[in-house]
Amino acid sequence: MNVKLAPPFRLGGFQSVAKPGFALIVTLSLMVLLLVIAVGLLSLGSISLRRTSSDLAASVARGNARLALMMALGDLQKNLGDDRRISADASIFDGAANPNALGVWKSWSPKLALEPTGASPRYASEKDSRFVGWLTSGGDPDEKAMVGWAKTGTTENPVKLFGEMTDGFVLDGSKVEVPGGRTGIRGSFAWAVVQDATKAKINVGGPEDTKKRDINDELQAQARPDLTVSDGLKQPVDGWDKRANRVVSMRQAELDPDLRKSDEKVAERGDFTANGFGLLTDVVNG
Repeated sequence: MNVKLAPPFRLGGFQSVAKPGFALIVTLSLMVLLLVIAVGLLSLGSISLRRTSSDLAASVARGNARLALMMALGDLQKNLGDDRRISADASIFDGAANPNALGVWKSWSPKLALEPTGASPRYASEKDSRFVGWLTSGGDPDEKAMVGWAKTGTTENPVKLFGEMTDGFVLDGSKVEVPGGRTGIRGSFAWAVVQDATKAKINVGGPEDTKKRDINDELQAQARPDLTVSDGLKQPVDGWDKRANRVVSMRQAELDPDLRKSDEKVAERGDFTANGFGLLTDVVNG
């Protein structure tokens, strides 16, 4: 049997030869391309999943921070909202373990003008019996309602809320655990309330000329601080009235050449402030 193979045919002067395996190469190329696309989509999905988890954790943290703020405001309103309440730092006690904690007392007056011949007031017992509580988070509520906590008490699961380098004083708050809830992410928060009213205000305004000040101004207006004993601030000669509107924070005080003593950062924010305000209220009768 004779087999005769047909020679390659010609079209337009060009020879066309069939190439076996071309479809296989195209198929493999498409599979590689699909594999690259699949890997890219998986990587993008993994990144999106991590971002979602991070956003969820950040959202939970912001929610806990808002909760801490609400707790602090609620405790502040409950304990110090009455005009007949007064506040003081624990530093009024010698050797206090938590000297920067803020305490609240019910006001009291011995009324010596009405009973000038009466017995001597018992100040120590009044300080203990009229104490309301310390404005910090966590711990035993009964212990925080005792005046002795600031003297010898300890902070459970402490979280540093105020630092020496940033605020000029140190104050910790007890960590309060928050259940995970629907998100399953457990968290915690801490809070503490501090006051600026006991600090020396460095931007007290008013006329420079003492002859223009009335006697009522001397009695009711804030006294200007004496900065001569400060390590980072110096006593300005003039410009107090302009400084009241120009220096609105301790950071801006570092830019005032008449206030700043050296190029070093002012680290006495625990003693001085630019935001201290007071209210003319009758703390005894309300």
